[in-house]
Amino acid sequence: MKKRFPALTLLLTFLLCVTVRAAAPRLEVHLPAGPVEAGEEFTVTVDLTGNPGILNIQFTLAFDKDRMECVDAKIGELLSEQADASAVNPAAKSGAILASASASAMTGDGQVGVFQFRAKEKLSDFHFSIERITLSDRDRKTLDVLVTDAEASDNGNGATDSGATSGGNGATDSGATSGGNGAANSGGASNGNGATNSGGASNGNGAANNGSASGGN
Repeated sequence: MKKRFPALTLLLTFLLCVTVRAAAPRLEVHLPAGPVEAGEEFTVTVDLTGNPGILNIQFTLAFDKDRMECVDAKIGELLSEQADASAVNPAAKSGAILASASASAMTGDGQVGVFQFRAKEKLSDFHFSIERITLSDRDRKTLDVLVTDAEASDNGNGATDSGATSGGNGATDSGATSGGNGAANSGGASNGNGATNSGGASNGNGAANNGSASGGN
């Protein structure tokens, strides 16, 4: 007599038909607590979570330049321990640019950027957003990225989810790609827009270099 297992059959059918899609990686801005006085310096950090293993990352941290200035920028611990080449430009016209790349996949979640700011006036409300994003996985495929921007007000700090970006570009990006506008490429970053580089990166458009870099323009 043939036995039937309807529950098992339904489960197998479900598993065969459903494609499980991994969550997109996320970039999130973190602000200091409380208001900032004029002339006071404060730190803003950017974290990466849901990292599938990336070869390169680039983004711009946008802010109100009339009210504050970025006096320093550096890559976070996640990138400093794994990247082969990195570049930062805290004084770019569009904001503070960070780019980093590795010949092998950089894995794990953690801090990717640390930005030091000085307030030009008392800041009780301000906003930071992540734009012009490029993120590529170990197969050199450009990834969609979720972005959580941050804002502070008299009522405390808050976060704004910008949703999933398309093709790895930032929420307000018009199409930044790896290799342009300060992008970092696997196997040695190639950067534009005056990025400051370390680790032997090659640069264009007036790049200032640290280490054995070759500059152009």
